Amino acid sequence: MHVPTDEPDAPAPLLSLRGITRAFPGVVANADISMDVAAGSLHALVGENGAGKSTLLNILYGRLSPDSGEIRFRGESIGARLRSPADAIARGIGLVSQHCTLIPALSVIDNFILGDERAGPLGGLRRHAAVDSVEPLARRMGIAHVDWYAPAANLSVAAQQKVEIVKALSRGAELLMLDEPTAMLAPAEADSLFEILERLTRAGTTVLLVTHKLREVMAHSQAVTVLRAGRFAGQFATAETDPGALLRAMIGDSPISEALSPRREPAPTEGRGPRLRVVDLTVRDGRGHPQLDGVTLSVLPGEVVGVAGVDGSGQ
Repeated sequence: MHVPTDEPDAPAPLLSLRGITRAFPGVVANADISMDVAAGSLHALVGENGAGKSTLLNILYGRLSPDSGEIRFRGESIGARLRSPADAIARGIGLVSQHCTLIPALSVIDNFILGDERAGPLGGLRRHAAVDSVEPLARRMGIAHVDWYAPAANLSVAAQQKVEIVKALSRGAELLMLDEPTAMLAPAEADSLFEILERLTRAGTTVLLVTHKLREVMAHSQAVTVLRAGRFAGQFATAETDPGALLRAMIGDSPISEALSPRREPAPTEGRGPRLRVVDLTVRDGRGHPQLDGVTLSVLPGEVVGVAGVDGSGQ
């Protein structure tokens, strides 16, 4: 585990936090958090729900101000200067929220130029010029055949996220922050997103990724910072840790974290009946629409059975 320190011989990180604290009435959301994010890396930020991850992103995006502590970006102290998201964007910090912020009724290109509208000589918006400037970047991100003039509501969830990434990059984001971007994506869509993120980091963009999925952390990040109950619980080089160690940092020692340790042998299940059996389960809502249709599963003692699906699949 690495504890961020200001060592004179260490390479300067792109983003450095020291002692960031933010309290709300009755709760301290962030308490004395320190973190270093290397330039050109994919850095994961993990923790349970309520650990303070979203509060920290909102501080870095200028939506909230810290009560104390220092934020350094490119070696410059900027904490007192992030008074709004516009300030963060101007300094090269972009955020893609967990829930899409595109306005569904506006066209895709109108969502791009919203807040940065530039009128032509006759006063009309320069939509065609905006499309010409953003299309090459979109193609590099794997977004092809976009109808820029159609409503954003026509895009899939995965395409909307890619459009938001392109929007942030088109505004000069050097640090791209993503808040649980794969929560509503199918596995193939998540894989496609990570291909884009790896392309970005190879080109020099720095990615700060909030996720609950330790598989994603281990597969794609170079470093990971863990928050626990609003406090710093460790910063790790991904290649030098494992899911069990990360989970112990997140929730402490427990049967779950011990079970994830690579040194633990799985409990034998032969000869024992299931603890839970579900056979041909069908559930309908109040209007008669099926919510579950013919679901069958069983869970043996000592087993962990995953129930997977995108949001709204019935899990």
